[in-house]
Amino acid sequence: MKYLYKYPQQAYPYEQIVISNRQRSRHDAEFELIDTGIFNDDRYFDVFVEYAKGAPEDLLIRISVANRGKEAAKLDLLPTLWFRNTWSWSHRLDRTDRPAYPAVRRRRSAETARGGGGTADAIGGLKRDTS
Repeated sequence: MKYLYKYPQQAYPYEQIVISNRQRSRHDAEFELIDTGIFNDDRYFDVFVEYAKGAPEDLLIRISVANRGKEAAKLDLLPTLWFRNTWSWSHRLDRTDRPAYPAVRRRRSAETARGGGGTADAIGGLKRDTS
């Protein structure tokens, strides 16, 4: 399965889209992103997302980005995965099929130990600073 997203390099025109669609009746065509003119100068990224199955329990994802603009541009890419909560579909009282997550424990961060205040949560090997 392959998807193509056209991502503009300028600020996303939320307000222009909302205002323009608010002024239209339900019989008018919807004011789309392409109607804003944000792609007129070819300043956008093509973001290709490809999904494949490597095995029954193995999901493969490839994300490729191409800058279609004439100048170099920065793009912050944050891949996000969504998982189905299939274990809650069962009406059994025995919920042993639920995935196991490591316990969250509170600990003092290095900054706290130096007297800087704040705490940190530790989940597995990941640490989130809450100061």
